Amino acid sequence: MAPVLALQRFPSLAWGTHLGQIHTLATDLRETLVPYFRAGLENNERCLWVTDAPFDASDALPLRASIPDFDQRENAGQIHHSEDRGLLRYTAAS
Repeated sequence: MAPVLALQRFPSLAWGTHLGQIHTLATDLRETLVPYFRAGLENNERCLWVTDAPFDASDALPLRASIPDFDQRENAGQIHHSEDRGLLRYTAAS
């Protein structure tokens, strides 16, 4: 069975394809990320969601509401949410 893709505009992406999204509002980003992570969880993939401004832990609530067994998946380690603000920052060598 083929995996369920979260992004309907790109129905035939090859495994490992990278995409970028430019957004102006947190709602724009949420409308992309929630179905993306939901599809990953439904395909039994491990997911890591690292948030930075404008997102925080409360922005995972729509994802939690869209997956009936989200708490079990989170407790099993299938998804992890982190607000580690420094994790994705680039530090130039001096």
